[in-house]
Amino acid sequence: MQNFIGGSDVRLVVPLLAGNLPIIPTPGTVTYSVYDHTGTAVPGLVNMAVETDVATFALSLDIPATANEISQSKSFERRTVVVNLIANGQGHMFTKQYRLTRLLNHSVTPNDVRSFIGINEKELPDESIDLMAAYFHVEEDFAPSILSDLLTTGTTIEIAANEAIRLRAVIELLPSIRQRLTQMESNGVFQFKRAEIGKFEELRSDAWERYQIARATATNRALLDVTFVVTTQDTDPLTGG
Repeated sequence: MQNFIGGSDVRLVVPLLAGNLPIIPTPGTVTYSVYDHTGTAVPGLVNMAVETDVATFALSLDIPATANEISQSKSFERRTVVVNLIANGQGHMFTKQYRLTRLLNHSVTPNDVRSFIGINEKELPDESIDLMAAYFHVEEDFAPSILSDLLTTGTTIEIAANEAIRLRAVIELLPSIRQRLTQMESNGVFQFKRAEIGKFEELRSDAWERYQIARATATNRALLDVTFVVTTQDTDPLTGG
């Protein structure tokens, strides 16, 4: 899910795919509506007409800032956009969501997360890395310390707080990462084979240990007393391991 700053204009791209194949809507049949965090239609953004032509296979929708304000009682909010259209005489509905949050003043990037795991962007694209969720997990875990204050110290405390966010994103990804990895890819001329990453339990344990150190450094606390439990899983469908 894409993240945007609350109270700002949002340009949302909605691919028009049916069965993974692009479809071209019949001109004059495309409308969209926007729903807020509670599922209530946003006034002024209901059944909005969208102009298309014979080359339209994706919609670019501009959602105004007035529809993207966040309640002061929430850390983030969700918006749902529902598109209805007709293509080849058949009705279609597309739903896309995005999240709104305040500016999260950290310096962690998706590349930082990938570098810890040792994979590339093709195997784990940016949209699969939820840094916003990682931020809020760390914010809750650091309480009563204020994460936003720690991230503006300009000291090793700030470095440790950013490292905690990176590691929390890694920890959340690792349970499913084996199924994401492509072991071999080929374009007919060049062939690439990655070294098998077989010790995910050890990698996750290492991430947890480093997270504890980062948390202790940032908040001036004792290390967390966490026992890491190693679990088994079914045979990996990619590696057979």
